[in-house]
Amino acid sequence: MKLADVSIKRPVFATMMIMSLIVLGLFSYRMLNVDLYPDVDIPYVVITTVLPGAGPEQIESDVTKIIEDAVNPVEGVDFIQST
Repeated sequence: MKLADVSIKRPVFATMMIMSLIVLGLFSYRMLNVDLYPDVDIPYVVITTVLPGAGPEQIESDVTKIIEDAVNPVEGVDFIQST
């Protein structure tokens, strides 16, 4: 109730306090360093391979091995795992 009493008894003071909070908030917002599209390094990639009608060995030799051989020379690839 004290805030309401001050606002009623001193409306100019209450208005100035609200305005100073708004100005401080706008100033603080402008000082934030927010990037819409920040640079992010995603540490892993998942590739799912499907070959309808093929067994696991055929998928490994016909699809997975080819992808592994193509991805292996890419710079920054430290580890490749196939399951």
